[in-house]
Amino acid sequence: ALHKAKSEYIALLAHQLRSPLTGTKWNIKTLLDGDWGKLNEKQKKFLSRSYETNEQMINLVNDLLNLTRIEDGRYDFAPKKTDIALLVARVVGSFRDEAKAAGVRLVIKKPRAKARIPLVLLDAEKMEMALGNLIDNAIRYNKPNGSVEVSYAREVHVARIRVKDTGVGIPKEHLEKIFIPFFTTKPQGTGLGLPVVHGIVENHHGSLNVQSEVGAGTTFFLTFPAVKER
Repeated sequence: ALHKAKSEYIALLAHQLRSPLTGTKWNIKTLLDGDWGKLNEKQKKFLSRSYETNEQMINLVNDLLNLTRIEDGRYDFAPKKTDIALLVARVVGSFRDEAKAAGVRLVIKKPRAKARIPLVLLDAEKMEMALGNLIDNAIRYNKPNGSVEVSYAREVHVARIRVKDTGVGIPKEHLEKIFIPFFTTKPQGTGLGLPVVHGIVENHHGSLNVQSEVGAGTTFFLTFPAVKER
C-alpha cells in the first residue's frame, strides 16, 4: 500500500511538473523562431541553452512517469511480430543528425551470415524508445571522433541487438548499479534512463546486459526470444 501511494504521488507530481515545462518550451521556441522580433547571436545562444535545459527537465519527468508506470504494471505493452532489422534502421536513422553534430560515427553493422533474422514480439514504439535511449547515451558520452555501432544477429532461439560505443566507459564497481533508479556516474545524468530501458526489455521477456571498460567504451546487449516458426 505504501509503495502504491508513493508511486501515485510521484506520478501526480510528474504530471504537474510537465505542463509548465511544456509551456516554457514553446515560449522559448517562439522567441528563438523570431516570432517576437529578431534576436542577436548572444541572445540566441542564451535562449538555446535555456531551451536545452528545459528539454532535459521534460525528459527527466517523462522518464519518471515511465518508470512509475512500469513498476506499477500500468505501462501497457502491445507486442506484435517485429522485424528488428527495420526497427534498428528507423531508430539509428533518427539519430544521424545528433551523431554528426557530436562528431561521432554512427553505423549499423548487419550480420555476415545470410540467415534470416527471426521476428520478435515487440511493442515497437516502446522498444524504439529504449534503443534510442542507449544510442543517445552512446553518442552523448563518447569521445571526439568516436563511433557507435549498432548491430543485430540471430543466436539459436534468440535475436540480439548490440549497441557498442568507444566512449568514456563505466567503472567496474558501478556496473551492477546502473539499472537502479537515480544512480548515475554522469554529472548531467538523471539515473532514470537505463532503469526505464531495463524495465521495457524485461517486459518483453528479454534481458539487458552490459560490458564496459573505463576509457575504452561500453556495449549493451538486448536479447529477446525469437518467434517460433512452424
